[in-house]
Amino acid sequence: KLIGGGFPLGAFGGRGDIMALFDPSHGKPAVPHPGSHNANPIGMVAGATTLELLTPAAIDLLNRRADALRLDIADAFAEAGIPVQITGLGSLFAMHLTRHPVRSYRDTLSSDPELRHRLFLGLFNEGILIDPRGVGNLSTVLGDQELGQFSAALRRVLSGFVA
Repeated sequence: KLIGGGFPLGAFGGRGDIMALFDPSHGKPAVPHPGSHNANPIGMVAGATTLELLTPAAIDLLNRRADALRLDIADAFAEAGIPVQITGLGSLFAMHLTRHPVRSYRDTLSSDPELRHRLFLGLFNEGILIDPRGVGNLSTVLGDQELGQFSAALRRVLSGFVA
């Protein structure tokens, strides 16, 4: 998703001798690689623009916002008296509805799937779309206003849950 700036695009790489097998610049390659998104000019421009805009300063701001959001999510659940473990790194976050620390997927098996589904639907009804598993990520276009909307929506949804 990132490499195409949100547009369809894929890439792969490897050692020079392996990649040479795909090289069509000297005639028919030893291993052809056809694809519907190969050399997609829109995806290439979107990807190049993404790389230009995703500066170290932009990444730092994105990561700081996500750090703050993970803390805010934990606070919202604590205020509602609902056990949760928040995980994530960089721009990613995940809400695990369990009181036990999460170190692997096995630790999430005690999560309450019904409550997780109610959380997903509640946020959806508030205009917030996250992954149904309680996973989300920030992007550089999300600012303080959007994060405030998420925080307020989460608190409204959680206030309807019985701890």
